[in-house]
Amino acid sequence: MTAFYCFAEDARTHLHYIYWGIPALVLVASFLFFEQETGCRVPGSFVFMGDASYTLYLSHYVTLPGIGKVFAILGLHKILPPDAQIILYTVACMALGCVLYVTTEKPLLDYLKNKRTA
Repeated sequence: MTAFYCFAEDARTHLHYIYWGIPALVLVASFLFFEQETGCRVPGSFVFMGDASYTLYLSHYVTLPGIGKVFAILGLHKILPPDAQIILYTVACMALGCVLYVTTEKPLLDYLKNKRTA
């Protein structure tokens, strides 16, 4: 997708739904059909990360500045190369997103599901 975006001149125009939407649809559909046709199951860790993705999306706005401050206090931003910093930022955001999903979103969803069925 990234390579497609770099080389597609019209990817930033009003037709972006064609340049992004159709490839995204094909990607998701291919995973669904692959699972149906081959009988292979998606690994549980992928399913978990997909479930936690919304919490990750919401929490990374807080996580990134927090990690940046920790890096600044510890002086890591001067020591670590940018690639290593990006990897650490990504791992920290994913870890916090997963923790928040397990401790907040999932219990809230379970509570609401039980309340609706009761």
